[in-house]
Amino acid sequence: MPQQTTVTITGFVGADPVRFGREGAPPACSFRVGSTRSYFHAASNEWKDHPTTWVTIKAFRSLAEHVLGSLHKGDPVIVTGRLGTESWQQDGNPRSRMVLEAGAVGHDMSFGTSVLNRSRVPAEASGAGWRRADAHQGGMAQDGIARDGIARDGAVQNDREQPSTPPSSAATAGGAGDAVSSLEGKEEGFADAGF
Repeated sequence: MPQQTTVTITGFVGADPVRFGREGAPPACSFRVGSTRSYFHAASNEWKDHPTTWVTIKAFRSLAEHVLGSLHKGDPVIVTGRLGTESWQQDGNPRSRMVLEAGAVGHDMSFGTSVLNRSRVPAEASGAGWRRADAHQGGMAQDGIARDGIARDGAVQNDREQPSTPPSSAATAGGAGDAVSSLEGKEEGFADAGF
């Protein structure tokens, strides 16, 4: 059984992300992250940099769309995913590069603040809120509870509490953006959701 080690890299976006793939295929994008380790040089009493390591990041489906709408050259980021190598021939010479297939991408908030704008996720034909084939890519666990702990489409909010009312038609028909926007700025809404 092959091992699928998850790695995390922090660094800065080298250029704006670029969409790739065929017309009509699921969204895909790539960008490069430069990561530079520093060390303290005792003899000169100063910090020095090791050479920058560049890694190509690839994102797919909803993560690709969010990356394309969020990241720009120079942004500090944290990327987690599966590391691999792509190989090809160029002018008769073998080439290769490290590629990280991203499972999660975010701004590195050690350098500043960031604001999340929840996306509207199309409902499946059944009319369910956030359930979909690539749920793990968009922040939803397989049990229908978002990673942020807010239950969608009538799922149990925690193991002691059932929702007291059925999900609103806005949450079911409109998608997750509507359900979350009703909680924005309302502390009692977060308390009700188990926070």
